[in-house]
Amino acid sequence: VSTQSTWGWNLLSMNQDNLIRNFSSTKLIFKALWLTHTDVEIINCSASGPGGQSVNRSNSKVHVKIHIGSCKYMDDDAKSRLRELYSKRINKEDYLFTYNEDTPSAIMNRKAAMMELQNMIEHANVIPEIVEKVEYKETPATRLKRLESKRRKSYMKSLSRVDF
Repeated sequence: VSTQSTWGWNLLSMNQDNLIRNFSSTKLIFKALWLTHTDVEIINCSASGPGGQSVNRSNSKVHVKIHIGSCKYMDDDAKSRLRELYSKRINKEDYLFTYNEDTPSAIMNRKAAMMELQNMIEHANVIPEIVEKVEYKETPATRLKRLESKRRKSYMKSLSRVDF
């Protein structure tokens, strides 16, 4: 098992297809995907908001984008689900965009943006379950019970009304 560190995560892997990501703070282990710097484009630019001159001078805002058509981590169904789920974050060239400017540190913003991008791709890789709707048929006894409670509530409200 090789151990590598990418974006602050401890990555334990037998191969790229079966990757396990170990969160050092919460000690949760689950199967995840493998995103590297070669798969995504990372752009730093100046952030907006409070912070004075340091916001204007430092490039702490991070834009991360990945090309959906050439993404090797998803099949065609997952790519179509990704396009459907995040249609507002995809441009005409078929790039999925995300950005982060929450912290003054570009490294922390890069970690957060990469984690958000990975969560989007993992969310699209999940195949949704098709749940059949069961039609509810009200029985005569429950119908009478419901109507009786409505009558009781209506009567109580009529007693509390005051005519001026």
